[in-house]
Amino acid sequence: MSTRPFFRRDMVHPFGRGVGTSQRPEYMQGFMQLQCFCWARTPGRGRNGRFMEKGLPFMRKNGENQSPRIHGRIGLINMDWTLTSLSSHFDSRLDGIMRQAARHLLPDSDTSGMLEYLLSQKGKRIRPTLVLGTHLAFGGDGETALPLAAAVEMIHSASLIHDDIEDMDEFRRGQPSVWKRFGVRQALNLGDLLLPAGFFLFLESPVDAALRVRVLTRISRELMRLVEGQMTEIAGVNQEPSGWSDYRNACAGKTGALFRICLVCPAELCLSMDGNLSGAAEAAASLPLLDELGTQLGQLFQSRDDLIDITGRKEGRFALGDLLEGKLSLLIVLASERLTGAARREFFTMHQTSRPRKDEAMALRMRDILFAQGIVDHAHVLLARDIELFEARMRELHAPGLISLLEDLLRRLSLEPESEKQPPT
Repeated sequence: MSTRPFFRRDMVHPFGRGVGTSQRPEYMQGFMQLQCFCWARTPGRGRNGRFMEKGLPFMRKNGENQSPRIHGRIGLINMDWTLTSLSSHFDSRLDGIMRQAARHLLPDSDTSGMLEYLLSQKGKRIRPTLVLGTHLAFGGDGETALPLAAAVEMIHSASLIHDDIEDMDEFRRGQPSVWKRFGVRQALNLGDLLLPAGFFLFLESPVDAALRVRVLTRISRELMRLVEGQMTEIAGVNQEPSGWSDYRNACAGKTGALFRICLVCPAELCLSMDGNLSGAAEAAASLPLLDELGTQLGQLFQSRDDLIDITGRKEGRFALGDLLEGKLSLLIVLASERLTGAARREFFTMHQTSRPRKDEAMALRMRDILFAQGIVDHAHVLLARDIELFEARMRELHAPGLISLLEDLLRRLSLEPESEKQPPT
């Protein structure tokens, strides 16, 4: 198969269409130095999608690519479709994009130190990995989706900063949360900054303008649903739920919104792939199912999080926080549905008590009732059922790689004993 180099300074670059590198924003130029890819044109094929040659990390010399070229879709043809494998392949480049963007957006600001602190607290990065995996699964190259993946990580970080403030959680990922480290006002500022920064980052992606508008419209709509879900949850604090609707709406918004972005938006990026019409058609046909799966993932993650609150520890945060705060949760909805008599009166009297009158001893008593009355066991049954329903719908996808990635994600949803290590003081 004959190929010829396609990546030159005066031609198309993966992060700019028909614009030389000297005209790219500074942080994109930095990314190009971190990890560049040379593209190849195969006879009868377009330059996008799966027909690409990978260049190893290099610095350009005299305008020529000095790296050896390895044919294949960014070297992932034989990849293990797991979160760990995919994340390890892209992680350094994801970091590079976000750090270069931070230096570009905040060159002389004290806020850059806060952002560096946040980026150093790297989580599992499930969401950006799903973005990249979905793009690859429908025939994309993965690289085109990197700005979207970085934007999703920044938006997710913003939501966590605000969530920790609302819940007064002092620890995140085993370290002091941003508001605890820098104060509430500066944490609010950082969260507010990350949202438009994520949008700006995606605006610099190589996607054509019409598709960028389409994806940004979806992201904007989902972020409004995220906030709406959070508002629904807060409105239900210390309240006895009247049914399932508020809880499901909260899950679909505050947790499901980002998962819908992670699955639907990278598939939308595949709609304009040159030379891979079948992949684009499959991505288009899968959009409704991907949207549904994103909502279901939000429910699964939130239900698991609710259970962990009373069975273990949440990433370095103390257990029983949801019971202490009187949050709307899976356990509270089930308690409203299943508790009767004296146990019901005692439980909801404590649930409707606000802090500081509600202390840890009261939360422990509430947990004892949930265990004794079989509420926790039933919650486990419901979670297992919902996982099975998700798995059945997931297998309707015509994207084997994405199915494998989601299978790996489901394995992580299994409730294992949480670490008893105390958060640092």
